[in-house]
Amino acid sequence: PLMLEIAPTEVVWIEAIADGRRVLYALVAPEQRRAIQAREQIVLRIGDAGAFRYRLNGVDGREIGRSGEVREVRITPQNVRTFQSR
Repeated sequence: PLMLEIAPTEVVWIEAIADGRRVLYALVAPEQRRAIQAREQIVLRIGDAGAFRYRLNGVDGREIGRSGEVREVRITPQNVRTFQSR
């Protein structure tokens, strides 16, 4: 299973699709932490990749992109380690 905890440093637009279902489509502020669970995959569309901070299965996530950059990523059990910082 995948457990994603979102904690941005600035307001960030995020769309999250977990196992084919949209579970988040919102502006998320630093004080608004969100958690997403999935079995097969999480697809993220991030409006400001430089402000996007997260933990994945309890491990800090690596940077997704630069400030102001829009990114889309697909996290699966097979590639989860590539998104973790250690």
